[in-house]
Amino acid sequence: MPRDVRTGFGLRLQNRGVELDFKSAGYFHDQGIETVFDGRTARPVAVPNYRVPADDELDILFDRGAQLKEFLRSEKTSDGNKRSTPTASLSRLEERLAAEAAGKLGVVRSAVQREYDLVFVWLGFLDTIGHVAPVAAETDPGWQERAYRMAARWTEDVKRMLQPEDRVFCVSDHGLQDGDHTHNAFLGAPSEELLDGAESVLDVRDVLENATESHRIIAEPPVRAAYSGRSSTHARTPEDVENRLSNLGYL
Repeated sequence: MPRDVRTGFGLRLQNRGVELDFKSAGYFHDQGIETVFDGRTARPVAVPNYRVPADDELDILFDRGAQLKEFLRSEKTSDGNKRSTPTASLSRLEERLAAEAAGKLGVVRSAVQREYDLVFVWLGFLDTIGHVAPVAAETDPGWQERAYRMAARWTEDVKRMLQPEDRVFCVSDHGLQDGDHTHNAFLGAPSEELLDGAESVLDVRDVLENATESHRIIAEPPVRAAYSGRSSTHARTPEDVENRLSNLGYL
């Protein structure tokens, strides 16, 4: 089927709220397809084609086409590309997208405190922002830049709570220009050495496997020592408690 026909058909279904048939983690196991999550204690978070039961339990957003239909309408342009038009105010759309990202990042903040070899989160925030940007710029020229700065702050917030041995990688499966996808994907790492041997973003699995340890799979990883809270715990006398309450204005 030609690309423009597939695009048009898909957009009609998306605007009607039809959900996509995303693959579960079990699908890859049943088909004998290896993934970066195999052989290590990993926490994939909201990866569209690698659904895990924990994501369903947390009701983490997967299909933006189906679940953002009250906020966005997608249309095919004359050149066969996709154009997303807000059907709600930009402020409401912005809040909806930020709330989606915040929910996933909350899971990440919790997961990095446990003995996972790999925590992998998919965020659709900047993708949706990029699709809407040309339309949003007509009334709010700084909308896209503001969203990018917001995403950068979220990344820094996560980095600040990590330990020295932890590594953060950023990867995209495509680029965005003037609201449309491009082939300029991105793979970023804390240092160039961690990208040695990577010729393109397609080598992301090798990069992650080289940078992460692989332990036996643990269903419930224990809390890492740095986050146990024990280092800051000390016995308090009644006088300590009274002085603390007094300083806070309760006495």
